[in-house]
Amino acid sequence: MNAIQKYNRIGEKIANGVVLVKKNNILKDDLKAFSLVIRISFSVITPVLIGFFLGKYLDKSLNLKGIATTILTILGGVSGLFYLLKVSTKLNK
Repeated sequence: MNAIQKYNRIGEKIANGVVLVKKNNILKDDLKAFSLVIRISFSVITPVLIGFFLGKYLDKSLNLKGIATTILTILGGVSGLFYLLKVSTKLNK
């Protein structure tokens, strides 16, 4: 092709305004970034949910009136934030 070729954000080749689809149209960097976002979000949300449901179970079993739910949910949130801090400091190195 004699035309100047460019690539759009997802790696598709563009020639004369026509998109020529490549076999692998998603770049590896985009997949790595998406994977990191998913991993971090699950790693932050999971301890909070575990703390919440474990607290609900303990409150129901031991008749604690929401004390265990509150404490374990807060502990889960703190542990999730510590993990987020740990991952972000690794990425900045």
